[in-house]
Amino acid sequence: MIDDVEIENRLAERKGVELSSELRARIANSIAAELASGGAAPSHESFWRFAAVAAVAIVVGGNLAVGAASVTRFVEPVRPTAEQIEQLDSVVRRVDPQISPQDARQIALLTAAASEGGGELP
Repeated sequence: MIDDVEIENRLAERKGVELSSELRARIANSIAAELASGGAAPSHESFWRFAAVAAVAIVVGGNLAVGAASVTRFVEPVRPTAEQIEQLDSVVRRVDPQISPQDARQIALLTAAASEGGGELP
């Protein structure tokens, strides 16, 4: 069975998708040619200008998404055990004997979740 650390290491070693330099050069040259042509363009040329800009946006966005996904660590959060929750529940009841069992349990669960995840209590 593969553990979390093994999966994380495999994901970190995974190579991202790389576009060929020829494709990037063709897209950049097309955009430069469209921008250099300037002037009032007929409607069909304005469509191609839009298509070229959209293609660049898609390529750049895709590269950013792949880059972000390749460095993101996916780690399973540590969950508190039933014993830890019971201990917190008993501490809450000792601090406030008037508290209802449901409220004590809820406070214990929130405290356990916040301490394991590094978050703050609401």
